[in-house]
Parts: sequence; C-alpha cells; structure tokens
Amino acid sequence: MTIINLLSENHAGIEEIINTATLTINGLEDVNVEAFSNALNVNFDYVCWIRTPKEEYWLIILDDSHLKFIFSTYYVNCERIFVVFRSKGQPSPNTNFSDTTFLNENVNVTSNQKLSLSTASVDNEIEPFTQTPLKELDTSEIMIIENIAVSWSSFSDFITSKLGEGVSLFNITLSAEIRNGEIVMIQLTRPTWTRYILRKHEGADTLLELFVSTCENKMNYEIELKKLNKENSSLFYKIQIFVNDLLTFGSSENARSRLKEDPTAKLFLSSVYFNEEEIEYLLNFPTTSGLPLSRFFDVALADKIVSHKLCSSHDLAPLIQQVFNVRKDFQKDKGFKNTLKFFEKNWKKRRDSRYEMKSNIMK
Repeated sequence: MTIINLLSENHAGIEEIINTATLTINGLEDVNVEAFSNALNVNFDYVCWIRTPKEEYWLIILDDSHLKFIFSTYYVNCERIFVVFRSKGQPSPNTNFSDTTFLNENVNVTSNQKLSLSTASVDNEIEPFTQTPLKELDTSEIMIIENIAVSWSSFSDFITSKLGEGVSLFNITLSAEIRNGEIVMIQLTRPTWTRYILRKHEGADTLLELFVSTCENKMNYEIELKKLNKENSSLFYKIQIFVNDLLTFGSSENARSRLKEDPTAKLFLSSVYFNEEEIEYLLNFPTTSGLPLSRFFDVALADKIVSHKLCSSHDLAPLIQQVFNVRKDFQKDKGFKNTLKFFEKNWKKRRDSRYEMKSNIMK
C-alpha cells in the first residue's frame, strides 16, 4: 500500500497539500496515471509529475509504462509519493534552470519565441561529439545540459552506443571540454533528463521517444523472459539449438550448414530454426540495456560486423545466452540432447528432400 499525496495544480509551487488519498496497489497493473487523475478529479489529459518527499525535483511522467518503470525500480520501497497535475501549457513544477541560469537577463523567459544560441551562457565553445565550433552549428541542433551545449542528434547516437555497451541509462556520463581547457563530467541522472534533455529544444520529442522505449524495454525484459521460459518452452528449446550451432560452428559441419543456409538472415536467425513470427519476436525482444535485441546487437557488435571479424561462438553466442538466460552448461542436459537429436533428424530429412527435388529438376 502506498500513500499518494495529491497536490493542487495552483499551489504545487509552494507544495501545499490540499488532499491525501490512500491507493492500494496490489501490483504494477494497478499503477496508472488515470488512477491518480481520478483521485484528484483533474483532466486525464493533464501532465503528471511525481516525486518522493526526499527528492528536490519533480519527475514528469511520460505514460503508464514510464510510471510502472519508476514504481518498479526507484520507488519500489517508497511509502509516500507526491503527485501533481499541470495542463500542457503550464510550466513544470520545477524551477526552469535553463531559463533563469543560462539566458541573458534581457531575454523574456516566458516568451514562446525561439532563442538563439548567442543568448545562452554556456561553458563550452566546441560541441563535444562532433568537435565542431558551436557558432558553426544550426541552433535548432543544439540543446543545453547544465552549462554544456551539445548536438541533440549526436547525443542520441551517444546514448544508444552507451546502452549497447551495457551502461544503464542513468549511469551514462557526458564529458566535454570547457573554455579554459578543463574536462567536465556530467552524469545523466534522472533529474538531468527531466530538467534538460527531454524539453526546451528541437530534438526533445526524439529523445523522449528514445527515453520511453529504453525504459519500457528495461522494464519489460524480466516479464518477457519469464513468459518465454514458462509459456513458450518450445521456442526456448529452439533458441538453445541455435546457440548450440553458434558454439559448435567450427567443429560441426551440420551446424555450419544450417547457419549458412540463409546468408541474408539477420544474425543467422533463419527459417532453419524459427518461423517468421518467432524471428520478428526475437529481434524485438527487450534487453537489460533498454534496446531491443536487434538494435542491441547492431551496437554491441558494430566493430566486429564492420571489420568482418564476427565470431559466432565467441561474440554472438555469449550475447544470445546472456539475453535469453541460456545456461553455459545447457548442452549437457538430457532434455536438450534429445531435442537436438530430434531437430537434426528432421533437418536432415528436409535437406535430403531438397537435394532430391533439385536432382529431379536437373534431370
């Protein structure tokens, strides 16, 4: 059971609690923005912000999936949470740091007009990702994180790369050289995302989509993994057979033949092992990185793929085992051995049938 303190929209700035509701949460399925809005009797289309009593800054809630992710991770042990709703046209409950700190005093911070980069007091002269002087960049490409101006499109690629390396979203660190030559480090914490990265620049919607999909994938990973093991054991056995072939590529002629049968298959995920629906499911399978499997592999194995040095047993197989929680000693299981024998028997029948058909055509 969690105590939800609902704050008045008009008094959120001074945090005057006008109502307290006790919501019984039996599971993540009970956590949704509509429940909060109904308790406060506000428009469901309003923007929801939450924080714990110990937190200084409010966190914007993007959707129900984002809210569930927050409750299942950062707020899992919280007994009290503040919630406030604001209409989409209103400013956030947080202080607008990018307005009050980084803009010249003569700029009307409540204006809706776009501000040029020259009005921002930033600490760097060179964009950290492209190493391009800021004055040479299109201002629509710039966003400001704390006192550092960066290219939001390059920032998106940077985040994806770090996720592929296994760095969690809120542990990623941005480094930039400032005017005096020093290197500053900015950890991209949750408040940093909500205060700077997800608002007030041209790429905010793009980065919001990346943020939401990352949170959703990370949250859904354990759920999908349990479903795969408990509800779809036949597919899990197919994954084990696939991993076995990757591991024995160098020593098994049959494994090599199966993996090479469809050279166009992404990551060797071909009809030899899976049907089309299963392949699509696996390529979109969430990972702990926050990226879907296909994107995670593109990033994690980029150097190997480009250099044509991808090793099935040393590079690809371990990642497949990691994502789908395939034990290292699975090949010793009696159940797997029997399944592999049955699979190979059927595969050889299909192969021989194709050879016979080709021979008849040639005659």
